[in-house]
Amino acid sequence: MILCKACGYDNPMTTVFCRSCGVRIEFDAAKLGQSIQQDNAAKRDRDVFQWGRSAISLCVFALAVALVLRYVAVPQPPPADVPATEDLPLFSASPSWAKATLAAPTTGTLDDLVTPAGRLEWRMQNGSGYLSAFSLDFAPLTAAQNALLAAQRPDGSFPGGNNEIAATALAALGLQAWPRDPTQLAAAAHARAWLDSNWKKLSGTHPTAKALAIGALLDAEGLSETRRNQLGALLVDGSSPLWQAINLALMTSTERPSELVALRNALPAEHWAAYFAQFAHQTGDTSKLSKPGAAPLKLWFTGYGESIGTAEERLPWLFLAWQTPRAPDDLGEVLRTWTGAATIPVGTELTALAGAAIAQPALRLMMAATPVRVPVLPLSR
Repeated sequence: MILCKACGYDNPMTTVFCRSCGVRIEFDAAKLGQSIQQDNAAKRDRDVFQWGRSAISLCVFALAVALVLRYVAVPQPPPADVPATEDLPLFSASPSWAKATLAAPTTGTLDDLVTPAGRLEWRMQNGSGYLSAFSLDFAPLTAAQNALLAAQRPDGSFPGGNNEIAATALAALGLQAWPRDPTQLAAAAHARAWLDSNWKKLSGTHPTAKALAIGALLDAEGLSETRRNQLGALLVDGSSPLWQAINLALMTSTERPSELVALRNALPAEHWAAYFAQFAHQTGDTSKLSKPGAAPLKLWFTGYGESIGTAEERLPWLFLAWQTPRAPDDLGEVLRTWTGAATIPVGTELTALAGAAIAQPALRLMMAATPVRVPVLPLSR
């Protein structure tokens, strides 16, 4: 548009004389260019407005079509008629101590959840399922079992380093940890029979060999009350504190000695306080025992477990981590790492007593079988 300087009327671009007052229009190139830019901007604004209005109209139309299809053209499907299913039983044939794990504990202690009855048979029936849950490699475990079976003598004993009682007891504990079939159960029973026939020799043997023999019988529920009473304080006198402490987990409250001072004093590492707290309800003075919930959280994580040197020292830590589900993923990690390693770290004393050929496979099996030796955590994790 061209503005008339005389009357101010906007005339079309091609106008020579003002259509309002008739005065000849004088052209100003600068103003003419500005007018053209304004006209172009106005046209662009009108076009954008038209496009926006068209897009909004299209969206409204699409929404209307979708609503029609959703609620008119396509009817609602009928509700699903799913038949009710029954709960699957946890155990196919529950022994009494496994049934006890299904009930809520009355005091929150280990003995409310574990009572002895068919312990080794239960491991044979349920071990594969429990250990599979941790994705353990069965190949090294099977090889360890086969190595122990091949080493057993016809009389049931096992050749060791310098102590046949230690070698035979440790091999029995390894075979009993996770018996895959009756072959391992029979071999372990044969080894225990040999230990039983050599019972009188225990008094003069090495304290660790004695503790191992007692543990093998306790684990299979084969230590009679008479013999247990005869042993008395020898079960926890601190002569072999590590294995005596390990044996505590294999006893029931009626079997377990209540005075554990010697063991506590001999085992000062941090995780032992939490370990003994599992049995603190039986002692008259629990002031020196830390409560499980008060123990440092770091105890249950991989880093702490890996700081423990030998396999026999790792067994109580695994038991503790299994009983206290603070870090089950870390427990699974160390189980896979430790039991799948090419070599199991065995202490020098145990190697000298039982021999590496027995200690290596036996401790590999005992570590791996932690979830089935005392099955508590799967029902609470």
